[in-house]
Amino acid sequence: MLEEQDYKCLICLTPISLDYAPKQPEGYTRAVIDHSHRDGHVRGLLCSACNSGLGLFEDRLRYLRAAFHYLKNDIAKRKLEQSSDSSFLFEE
Repeated sequence: MLEEQDYKCLICLTPISLDYAPKQPEGYTRAVIDHSHRDGHVRGLLCSACNSGLGLFEDRLRYLRAAFHYLKNDIAKRKLEQSSDSSFLFEE
């Protein structure tokens, strides 16, 4: 599975490793097996940050969409308010 994903988190594309040693290879973070809490279906490997994020949103698309629109609206609002040096608004 890790090789199929090109050794990257499926969400943020951070390099991930299945090495469970306390110290990860340089530039990598520990992979976590992401699964549905409803039926146990394994979806893929994620970095721990992305896996935690999904967990905090309880895998609910409604919450994820609301968070997306919340951030998008904030960026649009700030872009209108600040016309100078708004490069930070387009960071991914």
